[in-house]
Amino acid sequence: MTTQDYKFKPTADMMNLPAPLTNEEEKELMKNFQENRNLFILRNLRLIVYTVKKFATNKTESEEFFSVGTIGLLKAVNTFNPDKKIKFSTYASRCIQNEILMYMRACKKHNNTISLDDIVSTDKNGNTLTYMDILYDDKSSDFPENFFNQDLVSELLDIALNRLTYKEQVIFLYSVLGGKTQRKTADFMNLSQSYISRLGIRSYKKIRYFFEQQEKVNIHFEKKISFLVKDDIFIITFFTEFYPQNLKTVLLEKHKKYRYKLFFRKDGTIRVIMGMEHKSFQILAEIIMALYSH
Repeated sequence: MTTQDYKFKPTADMMNLPAPLTNEEEKELMKNFQENRNLFILRNLRLIVYTVKKFATNKTESEEFFSVGTIGLLKAVNTFNPDKKIKFSTYASRCIQNEILMYMRACKKHNNTISLDDIVSTDKNGNTLTYMDILYDDKSSDFPENFFNQDLVSELLDIALNRLTYKEQVIFLYSVLGGKTQRKTADFMNLSQSYISRLGIRSYKKIRYFFEQQEKVNIHFEKKISFLVKDDIFIITFFTEFYPQNLKTVLLEKHKKYRYKLFFRKDGTIRVIMGMEHKSFQILAEIIMALYSH
């Protein structure tokens, strides 16, 4: 059954939720966001109902997704930055959707049926939303630094930086995970936006292929870089034998600029530790660019 076949029916409790904030009310409450956090939660509960309606295919899912969506709303309140020029309802809606999508992915992975082409939503016009669509979003910089599920980030990085060309790596880091638009990525790489778009599509196809192959047959390949994402920490280990001789120089230069933690280990590897944020992926893109763009 799809979302088109199932007619979502809100429960009585869902129907009795408070009305959303008007633009005027939100503008006034935003002046003291921290003190009004509970009101922002209460008056945005209907966003969860709206999002559940897009994804649920049966009554059980409706109830489960509503609970999961509530967690997304709480995360939105905890991570929202009032200084950014974005409405809280817009921000919260994306956080709720993300929480439900990550829950759906976890369920699919548990059943060994995960695919980046899996359709997670179909609108009334027949337009579909897949996991790969979720990965690339020119508006991602408006949303939380922890927008991506950490396990998913680790898996995708593992593929991207061990299987893609350096230009494809930079696009994936700077745009998809770094939160930069295609235009800004094109400026950063000194390439045309159309070329960035074509290269991006090619890299997404590669990532999707390798991701799904790993899920099916647990493929192992020689790594030149490894990742560990834990809580709010992003740990990168470079295996120096696979990189140009200027690796140490580049890492030291970027260290002076960004002050990330840098360790030269006895086994010959080099470890970089940064916070789990958009900027870290942008810095890693800069490092890759400096290593290969001669």
